[in-house]
Amino acid sequence: MEELLRAKLPAPASLADAVEEWLIEDQTSDPAELERRERDLAALKEGLNAAHSSDRKLFP
Repeated sequence: MEELLRAKLPAPASLADAVEEWLIEDQTSDPAELERRERDLAALKEGLNAAHSSDRKLFP
């Protein structure tokens, strides 16, 4: 399976290049999408803080 994927997908020059491509692909100015992303980030931070073993918040 891995060989098939490697044959079909072009390899990025570096991990930084791949991340840059993803950031460009995900850019948006849609207010509804930006609000959804903010809610998702807040929920992620809340979940990570709740699962942390100390009382100190990792993501205030």
